[in-house]
Amino acid sequence: MNRIEDDLKAALRRKPAPPGFAAKVFDCVGASSVRKATNKHFLSSQFGLAAAAMLILAIGLGIVSYRRHIEVRNEAALQRTLMALSIAAEQLDKAEKKAFEPKRWEQIGQYLQNIPIQTEKNRP
Repeated sequence: MNRIEDDLKAALRRKPAPPGFAAKVFDCVGASSVRKATNKHFLSSQFGLAAAAMLILAIGLGIVSYRRHIEVRNEAALQRTLMALSIAAEQLDKAEKKAFEPKRWEQIGQYLQNIPIQTEKNRP
């Protein structure tokens, strides 16, 4: 088993490329196709960056829009609360005026005078 491992290690050892190897590869593939591939990679990375920027912009606008929506909703709730408080204050003022009218107290006093007072002697 050691002999197989040794042969495998020897086969997989790094060896320097022979002289002129890069030129032969470029001749086979063609330098223009290498440039095109590089340009395509560059364009795809630019497209990715643009897509990421658009995504970040969309998220930012969504957050700003949501915060504005919350602000408008809270302002409307505040206005409704203030309106309800003013209506309640008006109603309390009317009730207070009616409760403390002198004429009203005179009527109550007359009514109370006309009620016969029952004592234990008068009870049936």
